[in-house]
Amino acid sequence: MAKPKTLAGSNNGPDDLESIKNCDLVVKLTKSSTKAKSLAWSYFGSLHFKETDKPVGSKKNKYMCNVCFKESDQFRLFNESDIKAFSTNISTTSLLNHVEKDHKISFSSKSVEESTKSLHDYFATERTVPSSNKTVVKFILILDGQGLRDFLEKYKVSAVDDLPHRTSISRALTTVYTDCKSWLVDHIRSNCPATVAVTFDGWSDKYRRRNYVTLTLHYVNKFYELINLTLSTSHFPDRHQAKATCNLGSYENISCVGHALHNLVNVDGFRQTESLNGLVKKVKNIVKALRYRTDEFEKLTKDQVCENDKMKAGCHTSLKMDVETRWYSVLIMMESLIAYNKNVINVMLLNTENSHLALVNNDVLLLKELVALLKQFQRITAIFSGEQYATLNYYTVFRSEIYSLLESEPQDSLEIKMMKANMMAKFDHRFPLSDIVVLASLLDPRFQNLLDIKNYLQSNKLTAVDFLVKCAGDIFSDGISSSPNTSSGSTSKSESFIDELAEKHSTLGSVGRTSTSQTALERECYLLLSMHNKIKITNVLTFWKDHA
Repeated sequence: MAKPKTLAGSNNGPDDLESIKNCDLVVKLTKSSTKAKSLAWSYFGSLHFKETDKPVGSKKNKYMCNVCFKESDQFRLFNESDIKAFSTNISTTSLLNHVEKDHKISFSSKSVEESTKSLHDYFATERTVPSSNKTVVKFILILDGQGLRDFLEKYKVSAVDDLPHRTSISRALTTVYTDCKSWLVDHIRSNCPATVAVTFDGWSDKYRRRNYVTLTLHYVNKFYELINLTLSTSHFPDRHQAKATCNLGSYENISCVGHALHNLVNVDGFRQTESLNGLVKKVKNIVKALRYRTDEFEKLTKDQVCENDKMKAGCHTSLKMDVETRWYSVLIMMESLIAYNKNVINVMLLNTENSHLALVNNDVLLLKELVALLKQFQRITAIFSGEQYATLNYYTVFRSEIYSLLESEPQDSLEIKMMKANMMAKFDHRFPLSDIVVLASLLDPRFQNLLDIKNYLQSNKLTAVDFLVKCAGDIFSDGISSSPNTSSGSTSKSESFIDELAEKHSTLGSVGRTSTSQTALERECYLLLSMHNKIKITNVLTFWKDHA
């Protein structure tokens, strides 16, 4: 009696297919065992032994065509059968091509579209227009965090398989970029006015040691809303220095107020005042030595007699290091240090073998005086850092306020007086007055009577009306069209501060008159200039929306 045949996968091992017939095997479709969505998985799967349900080891990394398998003679040896096998790295499109070409199974375009998602499908749940460009450009960047969660919620991603693989998106980034650029060009052509502003923002990749510059387009649309559009971020081969950046454009240039204030405080203030520069360096070294010892600070503080109620409660912030490109980070660093008791700091320095950095009473007093001065500059920086509202109209009033802050006071220490004098010497260089900033202030009724504006007009031998008419002729073709009305609105905390500065730095006086015979544009200018203190303004763009 012949010995019964033993199936591979039981005794002969998973790779022994020499004596195995097709009827002893089965192709388990991928779609039945996973959540794969492609239509290809209705025809392809992995090869298993029918009796043991174990995968065939030699075909483990192969997709077997189930159509080929079913069409083959089931009583024929597997190795002698013509059954197509594909690598698991192959695309589903190639698998479908085999089924369609070799087995003459046709697929409707609708069925393929339903089973295979395109990149655009991951950005929109439904389409109202043939192209989904406008939807794609909104989600170029997907973050692994809150941004990703917002993306999933907005587009109702309910299953893991609804998400694209990261490599799928990276391969399609060129298409996304092209769609985004096309949308941006069309948007600019159809929406931008004749007069726009372009800002250049330089930044550096500290790891790759490469410099970049980002160009952003700014304009006010027909609804008097401020629109910002990023045009490009490009590699900048030179260092971010004036000699290299001055050739970026030939149009009228307005320096960044934030950078001007940074240079005024850091370069002209600290670095030019030897005693304060040494104190700032000392604070940096202390923070660097103790910043990771917050728990030890807390423990020592409990044993000290503290004058500060906040310190008694044990509510301390950690020590903060400064950032080279942000002047106010020096303020934050100094505030974080003086929040602790001087004796505690010195004990910690002694314990860490940094006793040479110990603070004396004069250091603490000078730090507190310096913090009080810099906090007044910080408020101005915060308002100028806004992106959702116009800020050029604030330039002149803040310039006046900065100038007044630099005036020496009787109670100032010698070090602070020296710092103010050094900053004052560079003030006009850092904050020059020009036609464009004076015009921006005159177009905001709150700032029309500023002393700086009056002096600027007198030095150019112009009245305010003459100046407005001249600027209107240079910029606009049809001038100002309608008479303004009065309006009112709520006042925010920052606007209240700005109103106080406007009143503080304004001077009383008439706008002046050039002739008895006035044009329509001149009459409009007189009306505008007569509105000072007659209306309440919270946003200059809203004002012009209501009165243009």
